Amino acid sequence: MPRRFVTLPWLAALLALVLLWALAALWLAGRYGPAGVILAAAAALFILLVLALEAVLRLVDLSRRDVSDQRQLHELLSLHATLRPEMPLPVMREYAISPGLGVWYLRLLLAAAPKTVVELGSGASTLIAALALRRVGGGKVIALDHEPKYAEETRGWLEEHGVAEWAEVRVAPLKPMELAGRTFRWYDHEAVADLESIDVLLIDGPPSPEERTRRLPGLELLGPRITPGGVILVDDTHRKVWREAVLRWAEKQGFEVESSPAGVKAYLVLRRPA
Repeated sequence: MPRRFVTLPWLAALLALVLLWALAALWLAGRYGPAGVILAAAAALFILLVLALEAVLRLVDLSRRDVSDQRQLHELLSLHATLRPEMPLPVMREYAISPGLGVWYLRLLLAAAPKTVVELGSGASTLIAALALRRVGGGKVIALDHEPKYAEETRGWLEEHGVAEWAEVRVAPLKPMELAGRTFRWYDHEAVADLESIDVLLIDGPPSPEERTRRLPGLELLGPRITPGGVILVDDTHRKVWREAVLRWAEKQGFEVESSPAGVKAYLVLRRPA
């Protein structure tokens, strides 16, 4: 269904503006005569210019949204066409990874056939990883979640799609952690104590909408365990402070950096040289 360009609130505001201008024009004409008419005409011209600018901005916004929607639709279709799931995939919005990152993640897993995949934050990405690993015939994804209800929801998706054996969802409550002179609330480190080598690491948690640098322990603690040629995917790097922190860490540790394509929800790909 095509988008409505003229919405009811916008139309109501326009009618109210025209009514106010008409009343003002009558008052100006009655009080100042011909000069008032000129003032009213100037005001009308100004209003028309403002409305024209508003219309242009709305058209630009709609165009951008349409391009974004078309891209995401294409990416979702690509995921379904490649994975061929027997059941619908979970909705990928809000806190889930974007369809664009999902496509990149899938390509990486199919090409690399990793033995150990670790996700900080469980959800749709965990299901994508399990489906991909089943397809390549090996490996396992281990996902952490601080909320038991979300962990259980992810386990339900894995069971529904018949890929529970390719994944493990661990409940890891958030606990205070001292790192580099700061206190972070991060996953209980005991949940990752047994993970000595990691081929692919996806950092999409814990939730920290007010300050994404709270995810820094994921890089500091698990980054050194990445195998040669391994990859770290860092989501939500559209936030400047978090992006800069990730780039500083990557440079310090000698990881190669690749950014997400323009127009796609920001993420960074860090590769450890083989």
